[in-house]
Amino acid sequence: MPGSVSTDALNETGAFGAAGTLDDVITYIHLATVVSASEYKGASLRWWNAAWSLARELKLGRELPQNSTTMASGQPNEGANDVDADGEDDDELPRTPGQVTEEEREERRRIWWLCYTVDRHLALCYNRPLFLLDIECDGLFQPMDDILWQAGEFYTAYSDTSYPS
Repeated sequence: MPGSVSTDALNETGAFGAAGTLDDVITYIHLATVVSASEYKGASLRWWNAAWSLARELKLGRELPQNSTTMASGQPNEGANDVDADGEDDDELPRTPGQVTEEEREERRRIWWLCYTVDRHLALCYNRPLFLLDIECDGLFQPMDDILWQAGEFYTAYSDTSYPS
């Protein structure tokens, strides 16, 4: 698939040896949002730059192949045995260690599109060049419908999802 990431490119340090994780990108986004409400607007832009840089480094703008892994085979996936807030493990299907679920793919998409949209917004606000380019997300699916997302009904195939233009 054009714009996808090969499974050979993933290793035990994360996608492409990146120094952070998806949670780090989300943390930077939260910090940027909170700081933007203060008198330190420049600090907010620095947090956004950190989020955009890490999103680019993690290749969030690319679809992962269907059978990709987050770590080398044999390595346990971080959080593989986690339980939900109710104290129960709600995974109904057995999961191969390191296998990327459709939920994780959707989280990657949603974080990328948030970063992408905010980049465009701030570029207009501050008359600055774009940080994230269209070519970086060529072939990335758009996020699924929010109602399905909140219900936990994840697609296994995106036959009706359009590509960005």
